[in-house]
Amino acid sequence: MLLETSDRSETYSFTIYNKSDLRQSYTLFSKAPNVEPAVQHIASHAILVARGIPPGDGIATFVIQSHSFYAICGSMYQDEAAQMYALDRKPVKLGTGIGEGAKAGTTTCILKASPDNPCSGSLEVVKQGEGKPGAFCIKTGAFHYKEAQSNGYMVALGLSTAPNAHVGVHASFIPSPRTTYQITPSKVYYIVPTAFRANEVKPDEVDLSKAVQVDFSTASLDVQIIHDNENKLSIFSDVPFLTPKL
Repeated sequence: MLLETSDRSETYSFTIYNKSDLRQSYTLFSKAPNVEPAVQHIASHAILVARGIPPGDGIATFVIQSHSFYAICGSMYQDEAAQMYALDRKPVKLGTGIGEGAKAGTTTCILKASPDNPCSGSLEVVKQGEGKPGAFCIKTGAFHYKEAQSNGYMVALGLSTAPNAHVGVHASFIPSPRTTYQITPSKVYYIVPTAFRANEVKPDEVDLSKAVQVDFSTASLDVQIIHDNENKLSIFSDVPFLTPKL
């Protein structure tokens, strides 16, 4: 199931200059969202992937929408890698914390699922939002946690990569029954010099010390990154549209 997004003006842009001596591949991940109450494990998924960027003058560009988030429910399955099958997804608005009744503008999704088959779930958006500032809300109903765990049932945060583009999985976790979750997306992203498949779960053994971290709470919306011949990724400049002079 795929959904198209509405137009958004604000984007995050990553431009990677491959100045190394080798052909390179890059994958964009996000830091896991903050989830309250805490869950046992949150999986990060590959958002965008660039493969075979030539050495010397090769350039890779990732662009994502900064506010186009989605609540997703689905199930995880295993083929060559762990993948998520989306059963339903709904666009969400994050809480602003501004003015009276600030939560009214946020989104709350109620997860509908059978107690014996939580993998048959769907999401229903309710009028009265309960998201905290910077968060949206997912409420789960009655189902058996062991069934959800054994069948790979997940709820997830989705992200649109472009206006009118398909929505990909950003992060996911196994929900507990009868729980109200506050989900706050992170503004921290990582670029890893390795090729994954889009939406693939990031293995725990991936070494983020080889990645470059970009925090858009402080960085400009357009970030430029150099991959040097020592195989190191580093931010060149936070000045939009500045071409590195090397």
